[in-house]
Amino acid sequence: MKFCLKYGLVIALCIVLVKTQTENNTTQSESTSNTPTTSKPSTTQTPKVSTGKPGPPTTVNPETECERANSTCETCVAVAKCLWCNTGKQKCKPYPVGDIIPRASACPLDDARWGVCWVNFKVLLIVMGVIGGVILLSLGCCIYCCCCRSKGNRTKYLKEEAKMERDREDRKLRSDERRADRQKKHDEIRKKYGIEVKGGLVKDDNPYQRFDA
Repeated sequence: MKFCLKYGLVIALCIVLVKTQTENNTTQSESTSNTPTTSKPSTTQTPKVSTGKPGPPTTVNPETECERANSTCETCVAVAKCLWCNTGKQKCKPYPVGDIIPRASACPLDDARWGVCWVNFKVLLIVMGVIGGVILLSLGCCIYCCCCRSKGNRTKYLKEEAKMERDREDRKLRSDERRADRQKKHDEIRKKYGIEVKGGLVKDDNPYQRFDA
């Protein structure tokens, strides 16, 4: 779909260009047919010999360029090298080279315009400072939140690990207590029936004692 639209726009543009060229040719032919022909004396012209070397590039001085754009603020700020100042006779001035912010001697900040005409340098600096402060504050809050979250997760993990360790100790302690109780009961039973444990085997010193009783 996008290709079709582009192709259609190209065709329409070509048709308009051909039509414009045709109209221009027709107008020129009519003007030449209407003008009377006058015979001009033949003059011999000496052919110009080109040396083949391009001329030096013409560089426009910033002051000259700003003087040309001294009509309105819009035409002045359209040139990146120029600064519009509402005070003084020449309002379109070259931007001070080497200064990020124009000095008060060149133009007061309240009257200086650069890039756009609807805001001056003073307001522009205030807005940029506020935006920069908001960005830095937001970045600091994000870093603080990330650090706090990481610290909180670490503390939570340590607490959970300590709790698990306490649970293991409690289970081990209860298991030891139950083992000691069982051992105590077994010892009481052995003592009651006169049974001794030697070498892991139950041995009765007097197996006929119960019959005597």
